Amino acid sequence: KPEFPSADRRTADQFWANGFFVSQQDGIRFLVINSAASHTNEILAKRGLITESQLDNIGRALEETKGEMSIAVCHHHPMLHEDIGLGADDVIQNGSLLTQLLSEHQFDFLIHGHKHHAKLSYAPNGPNRLPILASGSFSAAMSNGLASRTRNLFHIVTLLRARRDDSSHGTI
Repeated sequence: KPEFPSADRRTADQFWANGFFVSQQDGIRFLVINSAASHTNEILAKRGLITESQLDNIGRALEETKGEMSIAVCHHHPMLHEDIGLGADDVIQNGSLLTQLLSEHQFDFLIHGHKHHAKLSYAPNGPNRLPILASGSFSAAMSNGLASRTRNLFHIVTLLRARRDDSSHGTI
């Protein structure tokens, strides 16, 4: 208790059954994605997956919701994050389709974890610029080469909506 990843039982059930849920709080639309839903064995556990069926369902759910801002979160990285020899085999399968969908639905931000190596990048596809934050960690194992590149981190993100062009900006 409380339910994970949401205290609301209905949205927690959607996360486990459908691999995602959409929630709104204070004018912000959150998309919470279970990129580890396919982890049923050790081989599958090495990478994230979002199925085309999930993408279709997410697209329909996003059509039904709006927000002043839109933020997506997931565990795995949706595009290559192979810096400092961290490897390229664990990117979300269909991650580029996910970033395309989020861009089309004017998402302001995507936050993910997985590698424990902080990095800010932008999705290379879609009609709208989509910032992607690999959030790092405050529980990173420093024995895998990260110790000389980072420290354990905790991010505070502030997003603001510009009035003139309806774009978002912020600080991390």
